[in-house]
Amino acid sequence: MIINNNISARKSCNALRSVNTSLQQTIRSLSTGLRINSSADDAAGFAVSEKMRSQIAGLDVAIRNTQDASSLLQTAEGGMSSANSLLQRMRELSVQAASDSLTSQDRQYLQLEIDELKGELDRIADTTQFNRRRILDGSAGASWSSDDLAVKARINAPLEGAGGSYRLEVTAEPGIPQVQTSRIMTVHREETKDITDEGTMLAGYKAKDVSDIDISVDTVTASGKGWSLQDGIFRVTENGTYSIIGKRGEDGTAAPINARILVEPGVEATVYMKDVNITATGIDGGIPGGCAFYMAGAKVDLYVDGENYLTSGPHRSGLEASAGSELTISSAGGDFSTRGVLNIRGGEHGAGIGGACGNSGGITKGGSVTIKGGTITAQGGTFASGIGGGWGADFENVTIEGGIVAAIGGRGAAGIGSGAYEWNSVRRNTGTIEIIGSEVSARGGAAIGNYAGGAGIGGGGGSASGNITINENLSVDASSIGGGLNVPSTSTITYDDTQPEVPRIEDFSETTQIITPEPASIAEALGIAHTETLTITQGDGQTAEVTLYPSDTVYEMAEKINGAIADGLGQAKYADSRENFCTISREAGRLELPGLTSTNIEDIPHTDDESGILTETLTTTTTYADISAGMVIRSAIPGRNGELFFSGSEELLSALGLNTTQEASESVSTAYVYDTVTGKAIVSGARAEGTEFVSLIPPEIDIEVDPMAGLVSNWDESTQRFMTARHSVYTAMLNIKNNGTIFQTGANRGEDFCVELSSVSCDALGVLRVNVLTRETAGRAITLVDRAISKLSAKRAQIGAYSNALEHTASNLTTESAQLTGAESRIRDADMASTMIQFTKLNILNQSDTSMLAQANQLPQSVLSLFS
Repeated sequence: MIINNNISARKSCNALRSVNTSLQQTIRSLSTGLRINSSADDAAGFAVSEKMRSQIAGLDVAIRNTQDASSLLQTAEGGMSSANSLLQRMRELSVQAASDSLTSQDRQYLQLEIDELKGELDRIADTTQFNRRRILDGSAGASWSSDDLAVKARINAPLEGAGGSYRLEVTAEPGIPQVQTSRIMTVHREETKDITDEGTMLAGYKAKDVSDIDISVDTVTASGKGWSLQDGIFRVTENGTYSIIGKRGEDGTAAPINARILVEPGVEATVYMKDVNITATGIDGGIPGGCAFYMAGAKVDLYVDGENYLTSGPHRSGLEASAGSELTISSAGGDFSTRGVLNIRGGEHGAGIGGACGNSGGITKGGSVTIKGGTITAQGGTFASGIGGGWGADFENVTIEGGIVAAIGGRGAAGIGSGAYEWNSVRRNTGTIEIIGSEVSARGGAAIGNYAGGAGIGGGGGSASGNITINENLSVDASSIGGGLNVPSTSTITYDDTQPEVPRIEDFSETTQIITPEPASIAEALGIAHTETLTITQGDGQTAEVTLYPSDTVYEMAEKINGAIADGLGQAKYADSRENFCTISREAGRLELPGLTSTNIEDIPHTDDESGILTETLTTTTTYADISAGMVIRSAIPGRNGELFFSGSEELLSALGLNTTQEASESVSTAYVYDTVTGKAIVSGARAEGTEFVSLIPPEIDIEVDPMAGLVSNWDESTQRFMTARHSVYTAMLNIKNNGTIFQTGANRGEDFCVELSSVSCDALGVLRVNVLTRETAGRAITLVDRAISKLSAKRAQIGAYSNALEHTASNLTTESAQLTGAESRIRDADMASTMIQFTKLNILNQSDTSMLAQANQLPQSVLSLFS
């Protein structure tokens, strides 16, 4: 027995201390419900638990983010729904305005509402917000920028990736700009004079009023020596001199007539034609039915005066002079005179002047054509030349000695030369072309399908050219000279520096009397008694207004309209000057009648009856002198974007009486797109008519370019038109960036959801320039609004897809959070039942250890018994 060291007490104390430590841990677990209260409890489990806890917390926040994203999308969809209602109303107004039951004033009221609707669209785009962030102005989606303000990009689908930087190159084949005319003032004078020799009037004249002759098939059936007018055909059957004179309508232009002209084979005829307007609509079949003026194997000297229009049906030429024919066109004012206008348009696949379609059967090759005077405009149909051969056909020869000549080839054909051939069927043009004394403008047609483009002067697409002689001292403007595009020329092209002396022909008229009126006010010329506002709408939707006062002269009116087009619509930047968009020209509507005598024509029996045919020799002739002030309004921009529409009061529009005399045609553009980083071509040879390339850059990015991309418009004095030509390759830089709205929809980095919310502004939807001030622009407005509704519907569908995806994402996050929480609980939470058992055990041990310690502490006292 020892008393210095109570070993039993020490052991009991150590056991009690150990039990107390475990008991404290158990009590803490029971108090917190956690098995691991500190890293010391379970170092590895603590680390795993903390990682799980951070992920669970992240998942819970991601669920809230997903719910916020759904709320944002619902807000955006609400804004788009309102925008869609505005577009639907805009479409209703456009359909209403497209009906001619409305007046111009009615359409102005409709336009006021449309302008308000467009303003509300922009307001929705600017003010629709979520948590003070704009979501429909384009800042929450993909964006673009360009170094050219005229370039516009429309992104119609979510971008794949971050975007890119691109170089755009556009080559354009120029189209034709619009020309409108109006006769707004006429001065009339009448007088009678004796002629020196007893003369004989030509068939077709009426005794006292030339303008009243009407050779319409409905009113005239007659015949005379060598000619007949029956069943809609003015038929020349014998050699002789003949005159065909139409009448002018109330607007001063040549009125349409129903008769066609036919010169029988083998006939040699001199034909005087004035104010004749013939449109033939027949197809191929009967030659007169399909052709306005037809001659085969005949020889015709045609003298033109006034304004004449010849338009043929499909596969026929406007003035068809087939193989073996000799056609000479002169002015009634003499050689080199530009007096007398002849506008000719061939039907589909038919030349303006020359041969018919090569696929129509029979003789299709053009004959011999000589032009000595007049102002001649000849336009061929598709694949057919302006002057020369039709589709798949050539010609014998074309000689131009005087006058002003403009020749426009259809797609794939020459301006002056042969029609188009396919690339794999190269042929040589057997005809010759001589230009020795005239002002000539010639434009070949653009390439199309299997047909290359045609030369201005020479071969059509797929054809070389024959021999060409051009006097280099002349004004000759041609898009190209030689073979068709992509076809080498094997012909001889000669530029002669000598000015030939061409003898003048005898003039039909002995004297010319011109009356020059004083400038009239629009109150006198148009009957306008009040101040009027004339609104000019351009095809791209831009508008400009002109205020007209009754005291304004017609020249001041023209100057105001010219300024509105040049500056208000911005066309001056495309032309070589700001002049000539609107001019007033004084033209002789009718001068002195031709003083023909019996020394230069055959005596022809005439009758002075109601049919308009004279049968007696006259000794006097009635002389008229009409001067018409004609307003000509020209656009410098080809295609529909440059078309001009006028709106105002019904009285003003009726007084102006504008008539389109040159229809606009679209430029055909070819685009190449290059990645500026790699230099590789992204898009090669994409083609578009007009200014917009659809889905040019994938995915679904439309690009709109300047309507004059790479083109230049210069004033042509000879044709009194703006002539559009290719100037250069148009280039622009385009940057596209993905600014999509990113939502964190996961607990970890990179677990996000991208949403692209496009702008719903007028510009982004393509309705910025919707205009219903005229029936034509209202029709276009329907198309533009339909396209905008389709785009907006696609955007709303995309938002619906986003919302559905976010719902699934939220559901998945909730499941993931719940499962991960369970896993973390199993690691860190205490098993209360097991812990309670442990607590009871430790509590009993604690009591036992305390009792034993007390007993052990009493053991040393037993030593005292030894001393007793």
